[in-house]
Amino acid sequence: MTPPDRPTPTDHAPTSSAGAPPPAPSRAKAPRLPWRVVPGIAAGALLACLAAWAAAGPLAVPATAGGMVLGLGGTLLGSSGRAAAGGALVLALSLLHLAAPGIDLHRLALALPAAAGWETAQRGGRAFTMALMSLGLLVAAQHAGAAPGLALPSYGAGLLAGLGLARVLGLARMPARPPEGPAAGLRHTLFLGLGLALAVALAGHLQNAHSIWLVQFFVLRGLAPGHMARASALQFALGVLAGTAAALVIETAGLGLPPWGILLALAALVAGLRSLPAGPPLTPALMTVALLLLTAPTPDAALFRGEAAIMASGLAILLATVLDLLFRPRGAGHGR
Repeated sequence: MTPPDRPTPTDHAPTSSAGAPPPAPSRAKAPRLPWRVVPGIAAGALLACLAAWAAAGPLAVPATAGGMVLGLGGTLLGSSGRAAAGGALVLALSLLHLAAPGIDLHRLALALPAAAGWETAQRGGRAFTMALMSLGLLVAAQHAGAAPGLALPSYGAGLLAGLGLARVLGLARMPARPPEGPAAGLRHTLFLGLGLALAVALAGHLQNAHSIWLVQFFVLRGLAPGHMARASALQFALGVLAGTAAALVIETAGLGLPPWGILLALAALVAGLRSLPAGPPLTPALMTVALLLLTAPTPDAALFRGEAAIMASGLAILLATVLDLLFRPRGAGHGR
């Protein structure tokens, strides 16, 4: 059940005779993060990343940002408790991989899609999906050269800062998504699990040090509501393409390097978090800009990540199409 201080959007909606809320109007405005909390998020995220940079150098920033994203976004899209649990699971999986390097971290990471499916079915929300995204930022920091002794504490510090900031700003009091049921939970697990496995296999085939971003951009797809609809997957692809183009323009203009690159990335990240409930194409466009500016401050690096984003979009569309067919209710029309 959703905690009483975290109402769902249907708490006060009229219900039918069967007790189920009626379908939302097709033109209903999607909820967004109130602008009154955006300055606090921007200032807190900026201070956390600057503190990480000052204390440990630029390699600490992506890991810190990963923790911040989970603390803030996980609380907003799920709950602070599940965001903390997701961060603890990410750290536990990372430590297990360090203790037993023979165990592939990508296989260990499949625990996160399972947790995300449980959350979707039983609690509602995307906190554990955010945890999978934050793991991608942590891995990216290590691929960039950050030692585990730097990356893991930076991630943990960012998570604590994000959770604290979310509490101060009252993000836990925002309306929560209701539980979606076992079928939706299984579908979400399959989408993330199969997509993660396929993305990792494709990234390994590319044999490029930056191919981890194929995985990261795919995980972005799991954050948007209604992620199994083919139309939504196509909108996601358009958003990723728009975000990649915007990042290339910014970096070609010489604004991708610190401090402007970090400031613009944080602005895009905050706007992307605010628009998360609205879904694609705006959310993936903003998140793509933020990720590219944080981790690929040159046009060449951004172009490669843009190509990875396009491949991830194609994978998302393929999986969305297949799972939409598998989970379509019997008797549903072909045009739906």
